[in-house]
Amino acid sequence: MGKLPAVCGVHACTSPRNRQRGSAAVFALQATAKARRDECARIGKKSVGSTAFYGAEATAASCPGMPTIGETDGTNSQRDLPSPPLIEVGPNKMHLNSLVLALATTLLGAASAASDLPVIFFHGVFGNAADGDNIVANLTADGRTAASLSFCDDSCSIEALVAQVPLAVAAVREVVANNSAFDDGYMIVAHSQGGAVARAVIEEMDDHQVKRFISMAGLQNGIFTGPNEAASSAAAGSAFLTLLVPEEVFNYTQYAAEDFYGKLQRDFTVFSLENPGTQYEYSQFNVARSPQFGSSACLFDQHRRKTNFLKLEAAHFFASPDDGVIMPWQSSHFGRYSEVATLEEIETNFADFTIVDMTETLEYTADTFGLRTLDERGGLHLHTASNVTHVC
Repeated sequence: MGKLPAVCGVHACTSPRNRQRGSAAVFALQATAKARRDECARIGKKSVGSTAFYGAEATAASCPGMPTIGETDGTNSQRDLPSPPLIEVGPNKMHLNSLVLALATTLLGAASAASDLPVIFFHGVFGNAADGDNIVANLTADGRTAASLSFCDDSCSIEALVAQVPLAVAAVREVVANNSAFDDGYMIVAHSQGGAVARAVIEEMDDHQVKRFISMAGLQNGIFTGPNEAASSAAAGSAFLTLLVPEEVFNYTQYAAEDFYGKLQRDFTVFSLENPGTQYEYSQFNVARSPQFGSSACLFDQHRRKTNFLKLEAAHFFASPDDGVIMPWQSSHFGRYSEVATLEEIETNFADFTIVDMTETLEYTADTFGLRTLDERGGLHLHTASNVTHVC
C-alpha cells in the first residue's frame, strides 16, 4: 500500500463498517493517520474551517481548501458541447448513461491527439465498474485497451476519501501490472466524485504514468450550495442528501425549504468542525467546501504531489451550467464561491456570495500543486457543455 498523504484533521478510515472489516490495510490507515494527527498537534495546527479533501493540497477541517481553478478565457479553449444527461440516479445507485459514454469515447479520440493510449475509467458516487462498460466496449471495438476500475463500489463510495484513494491506487497498480499495454503510459477518464478520487490518485501515486486526464462533471473543488443553487436545492429537498449521510449523523430532513438559503450550509459547516470524526466516515464531509478559510500552512507533501500532478501532459475538465448536482457547477473547473470572515456570515451574507475564477485564487497564483504551470505550458483545458444535467 502506498504512503498515506499527510492530512491534518483526517484521522483514518475507522468507521464501524471498516472496523468490522478488520483488514490490514484499514489498520495501516489508522496507524498512519494517527501519526499525522500527532504531527498536526505537535506543530500546533488547529481546525479553522475549510474544505476537507484528499489530494495534492490534502486538506481537512484544519487545512486550507482545495486549489481553485475556474473558467478562463486564456490560451486553452473552452468548447460548447451539446450532449445528453450525464447520469441517472435511483435510490441505491448513480450511473452514467450510454449516450454520454459514447460522447466520452468521442472526446477521448480528440483529447488523445491520435494516440492509442489505453484508458482507465473511474466511477462516481454509488457507482461501480459496470458504469464504464459502454466506454470500454466502444474503445475495445476500436482496438484500444480500456479498463473500468473497481474500487470502493456502490455504497462504499460514500465513505471517506482517505479510505477510497488508497484502494483506487491499488486498483490502478493491479490493472497496469497485469497488462503490458499500459507500460508506456495511459489515460484516466473519470466522472463526478470519481474526478476527485482520480486527481488524488494522480497526485498521490509516485509511480503513475498517466499522460492525460479527462474529468467529466468532476467534483474538483468541493461542493457548496450557494445563492445560485439554493432555489433548485430547496425544491429537490433532502432525499438524495440522506443517501450520502445517514440521518443519525446529520439530519438533512429537519431543514425546510427556506433553510437552504444559508442556515443549512452554516449548520453543516459548524457540525463538521465540531465533529471532526465525520471527515474519516463519509465523503460528503470531505468534499463539502466551507467558504470560511484558515491557514494555508498544513501542507506536508505538497512538493511531491505537485511533481506527480505535473507528470500529466494534458488535463481536460468538462462542466455544464445545467449540471444541477455539482454546486457550484464551476467546481468542475475548480471554481468556488467567495470567502467570508466568520461562520455566521455564511448565513447572514449568503446572498452576497460570488464565484471566484481560477486566475483570482491564491491556489492558482501561488501554483500550489501545479495548475498554473500546467496552464502556462498549454496542458490545461476547460470545456463547457451546454444543456447537460448531472442527474436525470
